[in-house]
Amino acid sequence: MAQAGALPTIYTRGGMSVELYDLMHPTPAGGMEDVTLLLAEAATTGGPLLELACGTGRVLWPLAEAGYEVTGLDLNRPMLALAEAKAASRPPAVRSRVRFIESGMQEFALGTTFGLIFSTFRSFQGLLTVAEQRSCLRAAHRHLRAGGRLVLDLFDPQLDRLLPRNPYAPRTFGTYRHPATGLSVLWESVDHLNDPIAQILVEIWRWTEVDAEGRVVRTEMEELKLRWTYRHELHHLLELSGFQVLAEYSDFRRSEPAYGKELIVVCAKA
Repeated sequence: MAQAGALPTIYTRGGMSVELYDLMHPTPAGGMEDVTLLLAEAATTGGPLLELACGTGRVLWPLAEAGYEVTGLDLNRPMLALAEAKAASRPPAVRSRVRFIESGMQEFALGTTFGLIFSTFRSFQGLLTVAEQRSCLRAAHRHLRAGGRLVLDLFDPQLDRLLPRNPYAPRTFGTYRHPATGLSVLWESVDHLNDPIAQILVEIWRWTEVDAEGRVVRTEMEELKLRWTYRHELHHLLELSGFQVLAEYSDFRRSEPAYGKELIVVCAKA
């Protein structure tokens, strides 16, 4: 196994993790379920909207197309570049409602307030300490106007997968056709290590691009590092940061909370 910390953090340098992102993480089979939930919340709060860790803009652009002003904040310039490039296929009126800011989400000062702030696809778990989590929540609280809401998406920890050595690694995620080169790319996890004390998982991901003859033309490895947060730990963090949990779901269809599935919370500014 590559030693934790010896590899680039995922999405920071570009490369295949970014180039293939929209293929590797497509719209859920049931449709744009996260967008549907966020549109319903935005109808209650009104805009403008702020997405923390907006990535390639998969969620942000449909919200802008629905008529909302949306700010997308992300630390990784390669991901923001893809999100910004999608403006070319949108009408001027939609483009005018979107702005992107290169920044981390543990501390930001945007000089305005929002009706809805949200972070999907477990991005909040990229904050690796309680101090970073609380800093993010305090910043979100400052940027929410009265009556505003915060929506966070995490995973509910599946305890048998959080042992010091993960019994499920290695595994293959799939093979994809690179949108620029047309070549085949294999995406796989080659190792996984958990730290139960710090509640941090490190997974090593590898991409292997091969030509038509099966020759390897490019290989890249990066590490994904996330902090898992227990359900009631999250509730306490939110309360300490000035939020009241209004609802909790196990998916974006608003299903009841369930072990080992998504942990989606909708909060009000208390």
